[in-house]
Amino acid sequence: MPLSFIPQIFYDLIARVLPGMIVMVIWYLAVLGPTKAWIIFKTGHAGSNFFNFWSVFIILVFSYVVSFILNELWHIKFEAIKKKRKEEIKINSIKISLDQDTKIRKSLQEDTLELNVEDLPETYVMHDNLRLHSESEAYRLLKVRAEIRMCEVLFMGLLITLFINIVFWVSDFKFLMLDRLILEIIVIISSYTFWKAGIRLEKYYNGGVCRIWLLTNFPIGPLK
Repeated sequence: MPLSFIPQIFYDLIARVLPGMIVMVIWYLAVLGPTKAWIIFKTGHAGSNFFNFWSVFIILVFSYVVSFILNELWHIKFEAIKKKRKEEIKINSIKISLDQDTKIRKSLQEDTLELNVEDLPETYVMHDNLRLHSESEAYRLLKVRAEIRMCEVLFMGLLITLFINIVFWVSDFKFLMLDRLILEIIVIISSYTFWKAGIRLEKYYNGGVCRIWLLTNFPIGPLK
């Protein structure tokens, strides 16, 4: 397998397969209830024959498809809400990167670039350009972008889980179900965590792309 395929495979694993698999497991718990789901899995489906090549292959395919659909739902429902916030994050991150780049060049007695945010290309363009000059840094930042996608998929999947759990909770005709209550609390906290993690990773990604792109295309020599 060509080595150039490896980063893309890891991107698909982190951004699509892994979150899709996690979401399907959580949906399984929400539909049956955590206690009942565990009993059924332990007594009926935990045999060695269940985990064969074809079952694993089908799980991977379904995980990929579920993740792809959830990410599209994210863009339909939440991208507009988060768009303004993401633009602010991008501008602030790039401004900080430009300021840090200027400080580095001044400390090393280099000429400063005197660039503004509007002078720079889009983040994805800078990232693509990095692949020509610094593949290792481009792939490191690709991992960050995959983690952003993972947070978006998990957030959307957990949001749907909230409603699934409530619907089946009501259908059980029981007011106090400790396992479903705990699941609901965990899902709410996790949803908030992934939302905040996505914002933090957006800052890291935009700032990281800008810093590395500047240092790669306008290299700094040794201390004079």
